[in-house]
Amino acid sequence: MKKNVGTTERVIRAIVGLVALGAAFTVLGVLEGATLG
Repeated sequence: MKKNVGTTERVIRAIVGLVALGAAFTVLGVLEGATLG
């Protein structure tokens, strides 16, 4: 149980981290595009 929970938690954190990074880069890209616009 502990191993499964730990693995699942790691996977969830990894996915959340990737999504957060993607969102951050998207926001930065939009802001940069608007600034350079």
